[in-house]
Amino acid sequence: MVMVRAINGLPEAELDAFLFGAERVALATVQRPLRALQDGRCFYCGDALSGGASQVDHFLPWSRYPDDSLDNLLLAHDRCNREKLHFLADLDFARRWRDRSHEQAAQLDEIAASTRWPRDRARTFGVVASVYQGVPDGVRLWAGGDRLRRVDVADLPEVHGFGRGLLAAGKGAQAAESTPPAPPQYPERASE
Repeated sequence: MVMVRAINGLPEAELDAFLFGAERVALATVQRPLRALQDGRCFYCGDALSGGASQVDHFLPWSRYPDDSLDNLLLAHDRCNREKLHFLADLDFARRWRDRSHEQAAQLDEIAASTRWPRDRARTFGVVASVYQGVPDGVRLWAGGDRLRRVDVADLPEVHGFGRGLLAAGKGAQAAESTPPAPPQYPERASE
C-alpha cells in the first residue's frame, strides 16, 4: 500500500477512500450556520425553511464524488433534496452555487473556522468543473421540483463552458490561498 500511495502521490486517507470507499459524516454541525448564511431559505426553491424540515445537501451529489467540504454543502427543504436525488443541478442552480461561494467567501470562512469544518473551494470547484465538463449528450439535469432538463448537443457548449469557467475560478481561489490546504478532517462520522 505504501508503494501505491508513493507512486500516485496520494495522502493515505485519500488512497484508503479511493480503494475502499469514503465514509459519510454527520452534517448536523453545519446545518444551523448554513441556515443563517442562506437567510433561512432553501437554496433551491428560495422558500422559507420551517422547523426541522430541511437537510444539508451536497451540491455535487455524494454519489458522484464524496465531497463534504463546506463549499459543496447547502441547506434545502427535504422535498427539494429528495427531488434532486443524484442528479446534477441545472445551470441556473450551478451559477447561483458558484456565486454564493464567491460572494459569501468571508462568511463561509467564518463557518469553517467556528465549526472546524473543512473548506477547500479550489478542490471543490475543480471536481464540480470536471463533472460539468464531462456531461455527455442526453444527460438529464435537475431543473427544480420534478423537472429534468435533457442536455442535447446544442446545450453542450454552455454546460461544458460553465465547467471550464468554474475550473478557472477554482484555480484563482487556490492561487489566493497563502498556504496549501490541509487534508480534510471531518468532526464526526455518521452512525448507520
